[in-house]
Amino acid sequence: MKMVATNQKIVKVSLLTPYLIEKLEDRGDPKWVQKQKDTYGYDPNNLRGVRTLSTLDHQVILETKDHHTACNAFSNDIVVIGSTRGSEERVQSAKEYGTVVGRYSIFYGGPSGYTNNSVSQTGFALDIPKNVDAVKALLTHDGFLDAIVAREEGQIRSALDDLNRGLPKPVLATEYLTIALGLPKLGDTI
Repeated sequence: MKMVATNQKIVKVSLLTPYLIEKLEDRGDPKWVQKQKDTYGYDPNNLRGVRTLSTLDHQVILETKDHHTACNAFSNDIVVIGSTRGSEERVQSAKEYGTVVGRYSIFYGGPSGYTNNSVSQTGFALDIPKNVDAVKALLTHDGFLDAIVAREEGQIRSALDDLNRGLPKPVLATEYLTIALGLPKLGDTI
């Protein structure tokens, strides 16, 4: 963890889902975009173009697929990724990296609609409601940010309990959180 001049601690986040970082209106006709909103939870008021989020204690650096290779995306403090078949395969292949990966999906709270695997079985440590405000709340919660950098499971779960009091649907910790935190973090092993 690096310090910046303002004494804010740096937290690096990989955002690997177009639903959080792209303007889908640029990719399809209005009917297709409306289907993305109605069926798949697209919110045009996402994090597109946002490079940092700041709190009193933290500066959260948001990195996208444009900022790293397939492997080093998993060296950041946390990864938020969707739940397409390809994304699930990517998460499964990165399970050995010790990365805390959050699923951002319409399958929230249940198994994958593609593989029927549980969230934990795939390698997701967190299950995040498909709601941009939930992601913003998670990534600006100082207690969670401190806990995720410290890689302390009890602190993470406690911070999630605190965060979830203000959310309509909670961010869920899965059984895989324990496993991920027990592995050396990718950036620490290189």
